[in-house]
Amino acid sequence: MVFTVRSSDLHGMSANDLENVAHGLAPAGNEREEMRVLEARVRRFEIDYEMSSAEMMRQVASGERKETADIARWRVLWSMLDDGRHVRR
Repeated sequence: MVFTVRSSDLHGMSANDLENVAHGLAPAGNEREEMRVLEARVRRFEIDYEMSSAEMMRQVASGERKETADIARWRVLWSMLDDGRHVRR
């Protein structure tokens, strides 16, 4: 199943709905493997757009770059990766 997600779509969603969206973006499995897959998917966006995730998020937040469906997916994946890193600490 493929999801198209804009970050504006995520506002107001319940935790359960957000979890369902996340499961559509990252494979289920062990935590270490999930993190590896998330890292690879985020890195692919960074390569394709030739910039870091932090720079992309800064540009979207400042209005320099319009958020597309691709960028929204990237933002969700990056957020999931960041959340996972905080949980593992």
